[in-house]
Parts: sequence; C-alpha cells; structure tokens
Amino acid sequence: MPLVDLYMRCAKLAPAHQEAALRTLRTARARVVEVIAEDRRSLLTRSGISQIDIMIDFLAGLAPGGDAPEGSEEAHTRARQAVIALNEAHRVGEQARVIRDAPR
Repeated sequence: MPLVDLYMRCAKLAPAHQEAALRTLRTARARVVEVIAEDRRSLLTRSGISQIDIMIDFLAGLAPGGDAPEGSEEAHTRARQAVIALNEAHRVGEQARVIRDAPR
C-alpha cells in the first residue's frame, strides 16, 4: 500500500518537479529491494515495483540528458507505457486496500 501511494504521489509531482519525482522513485525502489528479499515479495509488491520501473524509465528518458527527447517517438512510447503503468498501479492499490480493509 505505501509503495503504491508513493508512486501515485510521484506521478502527480512529476509534471512540475520531474527530477524530484525521479529521485524519490529511485530511492523508494532501492529501499524496497534492500528491505524485502525477492522471494518474500507478494505479487502486489512485485507489480508495484514493475510500475515504478516503468515510471523511472519514462522520467529518466525525458530528464535533461535523457535518451528520449521530448516529442520523439521514443518519448511517446515511454509515455504510453507510463500511462498503462499508472492504471496498473491504481489497480494494485485498490487490491491492496481490499486486503488491508478485509475483516480479520
């Protein structure tokens, strides 16, 4: 849940503060990998990490010195992937909320 929430906040931050969003996503991803061993990650955590990877790729490609200049076909491809990832992250977040809020 916190991973998806962070992802969503960074997605909202990115249009105005791309470098801050990119830095935050990279830091969060590194921390998750540090803290949760790969064989201990749930499917939702794995999916959240995948969505973060896609957003990092998109933002890094458009960052100054990135390899996907604004308006290029590569930038458009990465933007489409980022939109799909945003929708998937939203779905993962909804699933995580259901699990979190389920009666025990």
